[in-house]
This record gives sequence, C-alpha cells and structure tokens, in this order.
Amino acid sequence: AVGKYLPDVAESVRIYISDYEFNICPDCRYFQTENSFELGIEQYQESVNKTCIEINTMQAELDELTAQYTKALRIEKEREKIYNDLQLIKDEKQQYENGLEKPKVKRVYATEEKPRFSLFGLFRKKKITETTEYIDDTETRAWKKEVEMRLAEYSEQIRQKTLEYNAIEYDGKPSSELNEEIHLKTSILSELHKQLDEKREGFKNRYIRENVALYLKKKMYIESFYNDGTNSYSTLAAEALDKFAEEFRIKLDEILHNDLERRFDLINKNIDALKYQLSLSNDEKNEKIKNINRQIGTIKSLYYRIEELKRSLNCNSGSDKIAI
Repeated sequence: AVGKYLPDVAESVRIYISDYEFNICPDCRYFQTENSFELGIEQYQESVNKTCIEINTMQAELDELTAQYTKALRIEKEREKIYNDLQLIKDEKQQYENGLEKPKVKRVYATEEKPRFSLFGLFRKKKITETTEYIDDTETRAWKKEVEMRLAEYSEQIRQKTLEYNAIEYDGKPSSELNEEIHLKTSILSELHKQLDEKREGFKNRYIRENVALYLKKKMYIESFYNDGTNSYSTLAAEALDKFAEEFRIKLDEILHNDLERRFDLINKNIDALKYQLSLSNDEKNEKIKNINRQIGTIKSLYYRIEELKRSLNCNSGSDKIAI
C-alpha cells in the first residue's frame, strides 16, 4: 500500500536513516557521516592495527611452539617406551643370574681287585681290593652351556634395544621446557586480546557518548516523520478502502448477474427437457408440472435475495466507512 499510495515514503525513510547512520564494522573501522564528530579515528586505527600485528606475530610463534611440543612429546614417549623395555630386559637378566644354582659335583667310586705281592715281589694267591674316586662333571658342563646361551640372548636383546634407543635422534628442547614457553606466550596473547577489546570498547563508548545529542535529534526527526507519514497514510488508506468497497459492490453485482444468467440458462434447459418428456409420456405430466413450478419458485426466491443484498450494500456505502 505504501508503494502504491505513497511512492516516496520508503525513499524518504531511507534518507533520514542513512543521514543519521554510523556503524562499527567487524574489522574495527568506524564509518563516519558528515554529521559525526572527529574523534581521532586515525590514531585509534593505528593503535588497533599495531595490536593486531602483535597478536598475529604471537599467534604464529605459539603455533610453531605447539608443533615443536607435539613432536618432542611424541619422541620422548617413543624413547621412554624403548628405555622401559631395555630396563625390563636388564632386570630379567639380573634376576636370572641371581637365581642360578650351580649343580653339585658328583663323585663316583670304582672298586678294583688287584693281586697282592710279597715283600720280595713274589705273587701271592690272595688279592686285595682298591677303591678309586672319580668326579663326573657331565651335568656341570651342560649347565654352563645353557647359562652361557641364555646370557648371550639377554645381551643381544640389550644391544638391539640400545641401538633402537640411540637411533631416535632429537636435538630440540625438551617438552617440559616447550610447555612452559607455550603457557607464557598464551598468557601474553590473552593479554593482547584483552587490550584490543578494551581499545574497541573504549572508542565505541566515547563515540556513542559524543554522538548522543545527534542521536536524540535524529530520533526526534524520525519520530516526527513517522507520525506525519502515518497520519497521511491513514487518510489515503481510508480513501483507498472506500474506493475498494465501491469496486467490490460493482464486482458483486457482476458476479450475481453472471450467476443468475447461468441459473436461468440451466432452468430453461431443464424446462425444455421436461416439455420434451411430457410430450412423450402423458402419465408423468402432472409430476413434471410440479417440478416446473418448483423451479419457477426458486427463480423468484433468487430475485428477492439479490434485490435485498443490493439494497443493503447501497445503504452501507452511503453512511458507513471502514475504520483504519
């Protein structure tokens, strides 16, 4: 309706608002209009840009430290696992050595009968029995062989784990030291963000405080314009609704007339059909006549209803108007 009856309303509102408008953009820059005050925006922007550069630099350093910390932590965990495995092997070897028990030496005794000689070397018939002691070291040699083999296995495992441990090279800072640096830079970065927020909020508050008079003035202009426009629109809207009511009455007459014509045509067709049927069947003549009379009565009722509706609409158009 505004576009139809007040084509300049939308443009006028846009002019009032754009004349007053001032925005704070996401990139921290303030756009001023000719009605705004000079508030040192260049100095503010320079300060904000400096802080943003410091934030970006600190963030880059923090990202690099985080990457180094992740790498150091991964390498330290790998070396720690290998070191623990190495210590476990050494402990197993020590326990094995501590639990070794050397088998006891077996002594074997052999008895042998020998001839007995006389004092002059003459052989006597009576023999003597001699017992000889021997040491059986078969189990001892087998035990030593098994021990040497097990100790060699432990030594080889220790050698392999030591090589694996030394193969992991890392010349960077330990993760604990990097973690301390990360906490320090994170604290500095948080402080820089806080400073940036304080600069933005401070400038915003000062800007709004300096422009409060302009804001109130423009607010009054807009409210006055809105009230005037609303009153003008109400008058035009009432006229438009009156015109619409007249057009509605005309359209209603047209609709009723067309509907009435259609009903007349339908009834005439029914009458012709009934006449044709009456001419063919005298037995049903009385019933068909009753049907024709009912159709004629319906037509009369429609006429009466249309006339009453027309009179009602004409009366309303002369006295009542639609309220806004």
